[in-house]
Amino acid sequence: SSTGEQLLASQSYSNGADNQVVLVALNNDFATSVLIDEPGVVANKIAWQPNSNTAALLIGNYVNDDTRRRDHSLQLLQNGTLSTINSADSSWTIGKTASLKWSEDGARLYFENHPKLAAKVVAKEYKDEASLYDFDTIRDQKGLNVWHNKDAEIKPREEQQWNKANKLRHYQAVYHVNGQQVVQLSTPNMPEVSLNTHREALLGYSDLPYLERVMYGGFYADYFSVDVKTGKQTAIVSDYPFRPSLAPNGQFAAFFQDSQVQLKDLGNNKVSTLSKAINAIFADDKHDYPSPQPGYGFAGWLNDSSQVLVYSKFDIWAFDVATQKATRLTQGKESNTQYRVIKLDKDQVGFAKDETLLLSAKNLQDKQTEIAKLDLSSNKVSKVLSGKKRYDVVKKAKNADKYLFTAQTYQQFPDYYQTDFSFKKPQRVTNLNPQISNFAWGEKPELISYKGFDGEDLQGVLIKPAGYKKGDKVPVVVYFYRYMSQRMYDFPKMELNHRPNFPMFTSNGYAIFLPDIRFEIGHPGKSSTQTMINATQKLIDLGIADPDKIGLQGHSWAGYQSAFMITQTDMFKAVVSGAPVSNMTSAYSGIRLKSGLARQFQYETGQSRIGKTLFEAPELYIENSPVFFADKVNTPILIMFGDKDDAVPWHEGVQYYLALRRAGKDATFLQYEGEPHHLKKFPNQVDFSVRMMEYFDHYLKGKPAAEWIKNGVPFIEE
Repeated sequence: SSTGEQLLASQSYSNGADNQVVLVALNNDFATSVLIDEPGVVANKIAWQPNSNTAALLIGNYVNDDTRRRDHSLQLLQNGTLSTINSADSSWTIGKTASLKWSEDGARLYFENHPKLAAKVVAKEYKDEASLYDFDTIRDQKGLNVWHNKDAEIKPREEQQWNKANKLRHYQAVYHVNGQQVVQLSTPNMPEVSLNTHREALLGYSDLPYLERVMYGGFYADYFSVDVKTGKQTAIVSDYPFRPSLAPNGQFAAFFQDSQVQLKDLGNNKVSTLSKAINAIFADDKHDYPSPQPGYGFAGWLNDSSQVLVYSKFDIWAFDVATQKATRLTQGKESNTQYRVIKLDKDQVGFAKDETLLLSAKNLQDKQTEIAKLDLSSNKVSKVLSGKKRYDVVKKAKNADKYLFTAQTYQQFPDYYQTDFSFKKPQRVTNLNPQISNFAWGEKPELISYKGFDGEDLQGVLIKPAGYKKGDKVPVVVYFYRYMSQRMYDFPKMELNHRPNFPMFTSNGYAIFLPDIRFEIGHPGKSSTQTMINATQKLIDLGIADPDKIGLQGHSWAGYQSAFMITQTDMFKAVVSGAPVSNMTSAYSGIRLKSGLARQFQYETGQSRIGKTLFEAPELYIENSPVFFADKVNTPILIMFGDKDDAVPWHEGVQYYLALRRAGKDATFLQYEGEPHHLKKFPNQVDFSVRMMEYFDHYLKGKPAAEWIKNGVPFIEE
């Protein structure tokens, strides 16, 4: 127990005959009392009430071998006596996987339940000669999935969701201890609530009406405010792609729609636009997808629900729900600094009016990250950690004025520092990477500015090789995905996987370049290619990159981009492309095996940014597919795939390899057996990292080609 006075134990034996649940007094004689004594009994979960000797137990019995239909009950132990907590609906029950959680004050016990399951359908078996000729018995042995056009989800998604969530589906309920009342919070019609045991109102949501749309349009849901005392569900917004922010009292909600911040009074259903007259950017201006534009989000609410704190591109704004008056709490726009609240307590409901908040302060131009404080009583902002580094506050002690933060640069490992809320005398508490001094790590990163395909100002991070001398023209490996310049002060992860290990290259004479990429809807291939040409040309113009020694490496979405770019330009002398889509017409109606989703959403509204269906604009799918232009490629390419890729069908790599091979191009395909989208097995990670270096060493530095590059590797199986 939380008081340390008692111990609950579930005692299980191999045959189950002597199973018991016992209560032990933690005193001199360890007096033991048997609470339950019956064959097969097990306490699957035990949760002690905070600061008392009351406990909740989830009791099951293993006599029934049907794991989904075993009888379970929720028991409350008070003063040494057990009593049963029944669901509000007598036709509901509890399963083994149900969770138990107390509110911190012990007034509420949160548990999960579900409607009782129908009897299990038992397949007929062959048991005599007649059954061998019985159609029903024969057909019961079938292996079949029926895909119907009226199914809410396609079968792979339905199966994935069944195994992940629906097979053992439970719904959230709460037991109010003082009132001895059970309230159902989520239901089959609204199956999800975001549980926070401190809140009086919870955010509930249901995506059930929109399951079919997920396949092509992304994720949508209906959102509700759920009263913890009564279970009443009040609609906030329906058919909505983002997550609203619910006030602590459950009477107001804020959400982003039509490029503006909206406030809804749940008492009268009135919706007001808060941000319309304000000279600030609240819509994400980096959003370049053919889908609804999101806002920058919400910092939270005051505890009394009188104000909601909203993010613009740079600042934090407070909106009064009664007057709808806006107050700018930070002054980031003037200095190109983006302020955001650092949330260290995930269960915090709201902010006190006089609270001092920790903020991250990131300069969007020079990428420097600082830590600041915001005094809500005076709206005064003060910086407490600053310098040409990246700072992250990562943890606060629950019951003490102790904080942990990290400081890092490309050359400085993110060790932990301890401080109090003043941040005046931080103490370093770890020294986790002293061996870095033994390596030629690379020069300090620099920001390089250039233009995007449409003239937009973009940046990239350049890391010159160790010992670089001004005027040297060096080989460059470009690694990219989308936005990369925010990594200016990041320490490189010391790992081998599907991407280059940066110091492995910068300590061996290469520069690493991490450019930002932007896309045009409908033309992602050509727009990213033009952006990459502009970015790389800037390195040549600066006299840093040797134009005959520039390589390109990307994986997944960047793997696609790199595979496409070499059909449009000969600027790159070698490309390593991991898990690329090469044919959007074939990938469009494929399935992402990990999620079970059809890939249509990715092309219509997601990452591929085509914006139209295949039958509306087949020319766009062809235009953006490198396989159709394989004959234009003059760049050596190394394609890498795991043959169990659960995101991109690995035959997309096979298609491109075969097209390049047919066109007589220099193409090599690495098939890693049994690997998913990202390499997981250490031998394969090491092997790919070595081959990547050997490939670039040969094509960018002119080193002799490894045998596998010259002649491949024959298949031999002993």
